[in-house]
Amino acid sequence: MRDFDGKIVLVTGASTGLGAALAVGAATRGAKAVVITYANSKAEAEATA
Repeated sequence: MRDFDGKIVLVTGASTGLGAALAVGAATRGAKAVVITYANSKAEAEATA
């Protein structure tokens, strides 16, 4: 994967699976990740954050 320093990455569906992996992968490579997910409960939303 390429270097994402200084880039902003928007990831939808980032609570589980491929979306979560993409968000974490981009963030560890220097991106500022903006994640969007739908949570059924406050506890689920906090676990995702």
